[in-house]
Order: sequence, then C-alpha cells, then structure tokens
Amino acid sequence: MILIIDSGGTKIEWRTIKENGTIQQGRTHGFHPLFQNEKDLLTIINSLKGEIALPPDFIYYYGTGFLSKDQNELVHNALTSIFNRAIVEVNGDLLGVARALCSADKGFACILGTGSNSCYYNGKSIEKNIPPLGYILGDEGSGASMGKMLLQAYCRGSLNTELSASFEKRFGFTREELVTKVYSEERPNHFLASFTKFILHHQNTPIIYNIIRSSFKEFVEKVLLRYDFIEQYPIHFSGSIAFYFNSVLRQVLNDHQLTVGNIVESPTAGLALFHQKYIRD
Repeated sequence: MILIIDSGGTKIEWRTIKENGTIQQGRTHGFHPLFQNEKDLLTIINSLKGEIALPPDFIYYYGTGFLSKDQNELVHNALTSIFNRAIVEVNGDLLGVARALCSADKGFACILGTGSNSCYYNGKSIEKNIPPLGYILGDEGSGASMGKMLLQAYCRGSLNTELSASFEKRFGFTREELVTKVYSEERPNHFLASFTKFILHHQNTPIIYNIIRSSFKEFVEKVLLRYDFIEQYPIHFSGSIAFYFNSVLRQVLNDHQLTVGNIVESPTAGLALFHQKYIRD
C-alpha cells in the first residue's frame, strides 16, 4: 500500500492507495519544520496512523519549509520510527506540485497559498527555482502578500468608508492593535494570510481587485519573468490563493502573454495519479 502525505503548515492532506486501487483519504494538523519540533511531528504522525486501515509499504511525503538536510532527516526519521517497515521518500512541497501538475512533462509549477514558490520542472526533477524569500522579502502573489497590502490600505486610510466599516465590523481591531499584532504574532505570515477571506468576499470592489491584481503582477514580474523560456511551457498553479482568485490570475498571465496550465487547490489527487503511474511501474 502507498501512503502519500502532502504537508502544509496549516494542514496535512493524506491519501492511501491499495494494490486493488482502493483509496482512503483524510486530513490532519499540518507541520512546518521552522515553527514546530520533532515532538509535534510524532504526535501528528501517530494521529495519522490511527486513521489508516493498513500499514503502508511505501510513504511519499511532500512538505513545506525544507531549508536544510537536517529538516528533511527529521521528518524521515519520525516517519520510519512509526512506520518501521515502510520505504520512505521525503521531498519538498514544490516537487510534489510539479509531479502532480506536470507528471512527466516539462513545465513550470507554482504554489500560491499562504506563501509562494515556483520552479522549472524538466519532467523528472526541479531544474531551476527562483528563491521565494519568505513573507518579509518575497512571497509575491501569496495570501500573506495580499493580507499585507490590505492592512497597509486600511491602516493608511486608503480604503473607502464602506470597506473600512466592513473591515472594522468583521475584525474589531484598531489600527494600532493591528500593527502590534502583526509584529507580535508567532506566525505573522499566517496572520496576514487570514485576511484573504475578507479579500475574497470583497474582490469585486475596485480597491480590493487592485490588491489582488497587484500581488499577482508582482509575482509575474519579480519571479516568473526571471525564468528563461518562461513563454515556451505552460505555467501550472496549486494553492488556495491561485484557486480562488484564478480569474484574476489568468488575466495577469494573459496580459504578459504567458500560458496558463492547470490550477488546482491541492496537489494530492494529482500526486496519487503520478505515483500509481510512474513510481510503481
């Protein structure tokens, strides 16, 4: 049996595939190696183990936040300590998205969720990656980016009266409280990204639409256009921001004469197909 784990900082989506094709799937708490430790991960994996009908023979883990070999090994060791008979492969979430959306074809794969990332995938591996740099220095096109733009507009009085009133009614923060909270949050990128639900609800107003468009435009111009031959292959996207704001995303890419490929909220289904077709052959 195969176990596929797609791990984000907020949630893990997992799927098992038996030899007869039977599929079991579910969700549990996410894991981010920059903010959580081995004890947190073991708790999450034990919870996941309790949901799975049979012990897996192969585990393919794709996770966010892998910046070093040590972080990769932490996840690998935790998985093998609990599933001690399984063959375990641990990779970053970007390779998971590339495999899910490109399969064995060449193309560009992007993540637009709480943060953002991108790569050129040569059909087998990631050949080039423009560093995303995180929510302070980068993460253009992400939920954190849009949330930051919204808070800037609110705190500097750029929102109209109606939008400001709606914002204050929904969140109840003063401008001073907002600024303090951003800089005191344990995970400020998630706090910033939490405002995208408000952005989605008001996306048809000109001010909010411009925030969405500006964030995607930054991602295209500061990241995608730095790839050579970006115009030669389709550009695929995964993540809630890409999925729920896909109409604006398509417009921005079309304005730059770039080819939009698939846009999905989660890569899990595509990863299941990839591993069934290519890994087990």
